[in-house]
Amino acid sequence: PLRHQQDSEIVNENQTSSPRFVLEPSGKKSPSVTTFKAAKQEKPKLAKVKICSVVGCMFSTKYTKDLVRHLKKHTGEKPFSCEECGKAFARQDKLRRHMNIHTGIKKFACPLCPYRSYEKSHFTKHTRVHTDERPYECQMCSYRCKSSSQLTIHLRTHTGDSPFVCTAPTCSASFKSNTDLKRHENTHTGNKPHKCEFCEHRVICKSNLKAHVRANHRVNEVFRSEERRVGKECRSRW
Repeated sequence: PLRHQQDSEIVNENQTSSPRFVLEPSGKKSPSVTTFKAAKQEKPKLAKVKICSVVGCMFSTKYTKDLVRHLKKHTGEKPFSCEECGKAFARQDKLRRHMNIHTGIKKFACPLCPYRSYEKSHFTKHTRVHTDERPYECQMCSYRCKSSSQLTIHLRTHTGDSPFVCTAPTCSASFKSNTDLKRHENTHTGNKPHKCEFCEHRVICKSNLKAHVRANHRVNEVFRSEERRVGKECRSRW
C-alpha cells in the first residue's frame, strides 16, 4: 500500500486541509499528523411538544398517542368495554386490569392491615396511608400529596380549570374532578349510593353518611370500632 512520504508533504498548521489517512500494515486506516476537519455538527432536533387544546388544561406530551388518550378524559369517550359487566374504559390497559376483579385474585397484600388489591399501583398508594409519604409536590405552593391524581386536581385550584361539566339540561355546573361531577349528578338522578350500616338511611355524599352515624349511632360506631381493633390484634397474632 502507498504511504505518504513525510518529505513530500508539508503540513501548514495555519491552513485547514482535508483529513489524510495512511494505511498501517494491519490494513486499518489511521489519521496522519494532519488534524481532522471538524465534522459538521447537526442542529439538535427539538421535540415537538403536543399540548392539550382544552382551555386551562396543562397536559403536554411528545407523543401523539398519549395526547389522543388524554383527550378522552375530556370527551368522556370509553371505547373498551368489559364483556362480563359492561363497564367501559378509555384505555385498553385499564380494561385488562379491571378483568382481575372478575377473577377474584388480589395478589398484592398489605403486611400492616387486611388490605389487598388487584393492582400494584393501588397497593403502592395504600402503603402511604401507613407511611404518610407525600412524594408529589406542587410547584406553586407548599402543598404535598400522596398521588399524582391528587396533585392534578390541586393544580386546578391555581389554574381555575374545571373540565368536568354537568350535562344535565339547564345545569352549567363544572368541577375540578370527575368524582365531584358524579357526586353532583346524583342530585339530578336522586341516586343515594351510600347506605348506613346500622339503619336504612341513605345519602348522596359519604361525608354526610359519617355525620349521620355520629349523630344517630355513636354507641354502635364505638362498638364496631372496638370489634375491628380486636380483630386486627387476633390476625396479627396469627
